[in-house]
Amino acid sequence: MAAAAFLAGAGTLAFGAPARANNDVVYVSATKNASIKVAKGKPKTIMTSAAFYQIVIGDPEIANVNPLTDKSFYVLGNNLGTTGIALFDQNKQLVGTIDVEVTLDTDQLASTIRASVPDAKIRVGSANGRVVLSGEADDAVAAEKASKIASRFSGNEEVINSVNISSSQQVQLNVRFVEINRQAGQDLGAKYGANFAFGMGGRDVILDPGTVPTAGTGEIIGRLLSNGVSIDIAIKALEERGLARRLAEPNLIARSGQTASFLAGGEFPIPVSEDNGKISVTYKKYGVGLDFTPTVLKDGLVSLDIAPEVSSIDTSASIQVSNGISIPAFIVRRAKTSVDLKNGQSFMIAGLLQSQNDITTSRLPGLGKLPVLGSLFSSKSYQRRETDLVIIVTPYLVKPVDPSKKMVEPTDGTQPPSNVDYFLNNNEEVSASAPKRPVALADGSVARPAAATTSGHFLDLPKD
Repeated sequence: MAAAAFLAGAGTLAFGAPARANNDVVYVSATKNASIKVAKGKPKTIMTSAAFYQIVIGDPEIANVNPLTDKSFYVLGNNLGTTGIALFDQNKQLVGTIDVEVTLDTDQLASTIRASVPDAKIRVGSANGRVVLSGEADDAVAAEKASKIASRFSGNEEVINSVNISSSQQVQLNVRFVEINRQAGQDLGAKYGANFAFGMGGRDVILDPGTVPTAGTGEIIGRLLSNGVSIDIAIKALEERGLARRLAEPNLIARSGQTASFLAGGEFPIPVSEDNGKISVTYKKYGVGLDFTPTVLKDGLVSLDIAPEVSSIDTSASIQVSNGISIPAFIVRRAKTSVDLKNGQSFMIAGLLQSQNDITTSRLPGLGKLPVLGSLFSSKSYQRRETDLVIIVTPYLVKPVDPSKKMVEPTDGTQPPSNVDYFLNNNEEVSASAPKRPVALADGSVARPAAATTSGHFLDLPKD
């Protein structure tokens, strides 16, 4: 007997326990809901375990059904969502109900994601008409790429992204702001590289007093580093000759994709005139500032968006406004760049120059002020000072410390010295393993130490 299909609007049926499926056969029962999933826009043939005479669908906007035989029907998903199918026999008795969920074609989406991020182990599913991503990715970039593909695939609908990132997602950025005199190249003899000497203590920089044309600061330190000299040694050599000074050395930690900021300086109040004639105050930041956004990539690679800035107040370029208010100018040196680095690698930004011209006039007392002849008894000296701001950046991937392990402090393993150790032996600290001596107190009594106990920690240091 041919089955007839009746399309009638019905209320949405509640989900029941999923029915078992074997060889594409859906087991139906009058007391238990079965459930099926249909990809949007794709037809699907459903076989039932029991014969039916009539078929009714709750919402034809979600899906259409057509009977094929007394134990099979055809269903086509129209729109994302859920609806229900009811099956009846010739006596109008309920044979069974089937919950239908129309989803996106997750198989096609999964194939697209696998082709785009082949190294990621991302699973694709759906829930209530939304795409669900789960599994694991090597880095946040792969997870974000998969999420964007899923969002476009679902028509810019919200995607539930539950993908875990296997690598560390916290980045510590060590930054050094160093201001270096542009004459450093001449004083260090570093136009094309410095001279080096090898000794028991390691590699030292030999200062060449010869006359060498001035070189750019970035070139100076770059040449030193290319010859195997560490950044610290290069900067220290410049500091000892008064050619460099460290402005700040901040250490910041940020999660992948989040921005961390640093400012060592202050905020200067600036009056601002409003439409009603009143004056409000805004604040302008100055000093040494830094904004950076890390993105952790695979294989320990870190992508950095970094924006350092060094600014100072310049009263020589102040402007006068009403009521005798003077607003100063600001000398600003800033940069904004992006770079990809391995864990522990460094890069340097240079070329942020600042010039300062000074004129000094020397006169003989009295004679230097004579008209016309005064210039014969006075002299002027001109001095031009150029400084280059060098910014050295090093990222590190970091993980939180295991709560079961104690953070070791520099004072661990030591104890305060006794009077004998401090005054006679000139020891400011004593090893904790050394026997403690009696200490004379201010009231003349003697404090006896308790029995010696072990202290300190064993550190797992890398072996050479």
